[in-house]
Amino acid sequence: MLAILCLTKTSNAQSNKEQSKYLHVGDKAPELKPFKWIKGQPTSTFKNGQIYVVAFGATWCAPCAAAIPDLTAIAKNYQSDVTVMEVFVMEEQNDPPNAKVPSYVLKVEKYVEKKGDKMQYTVAVDDAAGTIEKDWIDAAGKVGVPHIFIIDRNGLIAWIGSNPKAAEKVIIEMLKSNYTISSMVKRDSLINSMQVEYNPLQLMDNESLDRLLYFSQVTIYKGNQVGIENYPFVENFRWAQDPELKERQGRIQVLGENLRRLYYMAYGDTLWNRPPQMYPPYSGIYPDTIKNPHQRRSYGKYWYRPILEVKDSSLFEANYTSPNNRFNYIVKVPLEKASSSFLQKIMQHALKVCFGYEVLVIEKMMPCWELTVPEKNMERLITKTKGKPYKRTVNQNGITYITNAKVRDIIFQLESRFGNSPLGNLTHHPDKQPPFFDATGITSDIDYSYNEAFYTKLLEEKNIRNTFPDYKKWLEEIGFELRQSERKMKVVVIRDPKE
Repeated sequence: MLAILCLTKTSNAQSNKEQSKYLHVGDKAPELKPFKWIKGQPTSTFKNGQIYVVAFGATWCAPCAAAIPDLTAIAKNYQSDVTVMEVFVMEEQNDPPNAKVPSYVLKVEKYVEKKGDKMQYTVAVDDAAGTIEKDWIDAAGKVGVPHIFIIDRNGLIAWIGSNPKAAEKVIIEMLKSNYTISSMVKRDSLINSMQVEYNPLQLMDNESLDRLLYFSQVTIYKGNQVGIENYPFVENFRWAQDPELKERQGRIQVLGENLRRLYYMAYGDTLWNRPPQMYPPYSGIYPDTIKNPHQRRSYGKYWYRPILEVKDSSLFEANYTSPNNRFNYIVKVPLEKASSSFLQKIMQHALKVCFGYEVLVIEKMMPCWELTVPEKNMERLITKTKGKPYKRTVNQNGITYITNAKVRDIIFQLESRFGNSPLGNLTHHPDKQPPFFDATGITSDIDYSYNEAFYTKLLEEKNIRNTFPDYKKWLEEIGFELRQSERKMKVVVIRDPKE
């Protein structure tokens, strides 16, 4: 049985069973035992009568840096009632297991020292095993940073979020005489219920959905639907072991995407159009794409954005500050049929039924950037410690030295900062945002360095696009050149329906 629907309703959320295993609002706050207190008054336990704001960040995290002024403002404005602290977690580690003072701790100390009076609150750093990260972030079912927990006067979690401005509004509520933890639990439950109500599989109950062999649905995004992480390509998740990802096997679930992205998913590659991952700071091992083929990439093979050849393109014009011209899509097929290519065919059919556009995939010369190395700089870049593992060290003058890295690391950094990354820095400037290619000819490891002040400047600049000239200049300083060029790529072309 196949159902193809073009409707205006929406779908699915994490099961109650999965949610119950996590740390929630209303639960007692875990202990806070960092590796080292760097600034301010240590606070391992939460005293009755005091409100605590516990933020989790990292030196490499731009949104965490942007939150510092707001956290300082909370600490100053509510100092008699609220204690603010930030714990640095998920820092890059390259130290031997027996290191007494890991280098990442020194990096955090230097970061805090540079911030100076901008950070007017207590600061700590997690241990190498990531104990606090596990006890707080992982335990709450969260991923990455920043995250903020607010602890009430009885040591109970009153709020979990990531926006410090929203945190201040919660604190104002908590300072009122009628505050109760039950009100915060109710508030949190209301938010979770909204996620369930507006999650893209809730058009019918799961029992009814399970009886359908094939189900395909396009719906209009309402602007208040939350709870699903969109993937920019069609993935079958057959490799997944994580329970949440396994639930996506045999399905595509997309929430609030624009029509360009939907067409790219339906007609582009079934691999992620991103460069191979740079040096992994935790494992020290690059992804094995033979054993794990789902970690392969199609970077540079497909132009990242469909080209429109239509008379009226207004339906394709959308941005993520407005719900206009954004859509949800859900497809379900039997697991034995759930190859990525088959899921794509179902999605293509749904888009054809609902919108009617003709689509071609053609090869065309498209703009790109090529990373090159002048012959005179080749010897300077090639590593002097061949066969040694990747290493990152920082000297007392704030110079970071990277040894035994790979050119692909530079490509990854370029794409992540200035390309078609989740940040979408230049999404609507395709002439400035092509893929970046390695045209250096270097096959060995490389060594390079940078000033920590340069890195801090990149993090603190709110408009990342503005840092491209500085980054390009730094590449020239260490021996590279970045030049514009063209390469043949596959392009998704969308045209008006034939008469």
